[in-house]
Order: sequence, then structure tokens, then C-alpha cells
Amino acid sequence: QQGVLANIIHSTTGYHSKTIRFLHVAFNSSGDSLLAGDHQGNIYVFDLIGNRFNLVQRTAQSCTALAFSLRRKTEFLVALADYSVKCFDTDTKELVSWMRGHDSSVSSISVHSSGRYAITTSADTAQLWDLDTFQRKRKLNVRQSVGIQKVFFLPLSNTIISCFKDNSVFAWEFDTLHCKYQLPSPIEGSSLRYKVFAATRDGRVLAAGGKSNHLHLWCLESRQLLRIIQMPTKVRSVRHLEFLADSFDGGSNQVSGKLQSQGIVPG
Repeated sequence: QQGVLANIIHSTTGYHSKTIRFLHVAFNSSGDSLLAGDHQGNIYVFDLIGNRFNLVQRTAQSCTALAFSLRRKTEFLVALADYSVKCFDTDTKELVSWMRGHDSSVSSISVHSSGRYAITTSADTAQLWDLDTFQRKRKLNVRQSVGIQKVFFLPLSNTIISCFKDNSVFAWEFDTLHCKYQLPSPIEGSSLRYKVFAATRDGRVLAAGGKSNHLHLWCLESRQLLRIIQMPTKVRSVRHLEFLADSFDGGSNQVSGKLQSQGIVPG
């Protein structure tokens, strides 16, 4: 069957009924559970197979990023408005650890395929954490004039991708932090400034988008721009990119979902 699999609306009832916005979501590694955080600081787990949900945490502040694919399957990471990152357990609802070190809002959390390591990214730094000890292993600082867009692990690999606000994209070896390669500059005359990124599960293709109705697809093996996708003219920007799992594509995830400025999520 094709079409919408689930539509989740968070609302309150009473004299002043209103819809409460979910700010961030994250799937677990198997894709059968969804973690969602709203702007009031509530964190919910949605069981997509059992068609039920559970409030697992009240943080009392809005979240800025989530991750739900850790080695210990009941644990999740949440970045909060006070720049901290906390680990909670969905079963016990207890605080497992508290990670500090950022001086600005954490915009993304990327977890290694092993579930043991995580990278947290803010505008001025990216930090690598060992999730067994919750200790920081490395810190990447950049010139303030450049700024970081996102740093993340390529799926099922030991490669780290770092994307900067000047549109430069580098690949690094996780163990040594040796630079493996840099993607060439996008085509001349392109006005697309990269803000959001997604990689296929096989780590071969990187999609990049931003304040434009264009998407760039990069082949990471040849380090060449594969294709430029043009969306309808009414699309002004892309807020989020994700390659969707498809049982018929051999795990390469050739289907992508885009959250556009109008709140539309086309496949």
C-alpha cells in the first residue's frame, strides 16, 4: 500500500485547545519506534508497530536535537536549550548522564553505526563523545568566519562528513581524523547554500539542500555532482532531508523525503 503511514498531531483539550508543535524527531535503529520532542520540553516515544505512545521525559525546556539509535536500545540523547546534552532511559525514565561542553545551541546529534559514539554539532564546534563513558574524546573548532553546518557519521562506515557554511564538504577517517577527501565546489553560478544534508544507508550518495528549490546529489565514491533536482517553483527552501528505507532497493535508500518551507513532505 502507498500513502501516509502515520499522522501524529499533538494537541491539548479544554477551554483553550491548541496544537503543540513537535520540534524534532528521531527513529531508532530498527525504524519501528519514533522519538519526538515538543517545544514545551516533553519527549514521547511512539511505537509504530503497536500503535501506541508513551511520555518518557519532561525536560521543562525545548529540545534542539534528538538521537535514538544508541547501543543500549532504551537510551536516547536530547540536546536542550541550555546547550547541554542529556541521556535518558525510556523504560526507567531516569537520567543516565549529562554532557556539557557546547557554548551555543546543539543543532544535530549523529550516532555511529555501532551505537557507541556520538557527534554533537553547534555553530562553532563539533564534539565527539564516547557513549560508554559519556566522556568527550575530541573537539573540532573552526574559524568563526566559516561556521559549521553539520558534522555526522556516514552510515555503516568509519567516515565522518563535515559540512561548513562556506559550502565546503570534507570526509575524515574516524580513527585517525585524517582528511580523506574534499568535495569540489558546486557548479559555478549556483546560488544554493547548503544547510541540510542526508546520506543513503550504503554511504554512496550525499544529498544537500538549503534556501532554494534545488537539491544537489553527490556521488561520494567518484566525488562528483551526480544530479541537480529542481522542485516546484513554490518551494522556497528545504528544512530537512532524509533518505527513506525501501525494502525493494537493496538498502541503498533511493527514496528521499524533504521537509519544505511550506511544511510539505513529498517523497
